[in-house]
Amino acid sequence: MTKYTQGRTFEYRIVEILRDEGFLFVSRFPGSKRFDILAWDGKELYLIECKSGRYSKSEIEKKAKEALEVNANFRFYYKEDGKICMKEVKVDPK
Repeated sequence: MTKYTQGRTFEYRIVEILRDEGFLFVSRFPGSKRFDILAWDGKELYLIECKSGRYSKSEIEKKAKEALEVNANFRFYYKEDGKICMKEVKVDPK
C-alpha cells in the first residue's frame, strides 16, 4: 500500500469515527494542503488534520493556529503503536 493510500484510508476511518460520535456534517478535503477534514457538530466547527505517518510538532501547531484564526476547534488524529489517537489542540491566539 502506498503512503498516499495509507493516508486516504486513515482519513476515511476518521470520518467514520466522527460520524459515530454524532457529528452532523463531515467532509474530506482531498488534495487540500490546509486541513484534511471539516466537521460540524451542530454547534461548533472542527478543522481536522490526520497523520498516519510522521509529523512535526511545529506543523501541527501551525495548523492549530490557522484553525483558531477562523474560530474553529482543531483536532489532530494520529497513529501510535497501531492505535488511533486524538488530541484537541488549543493554541494561545497571540
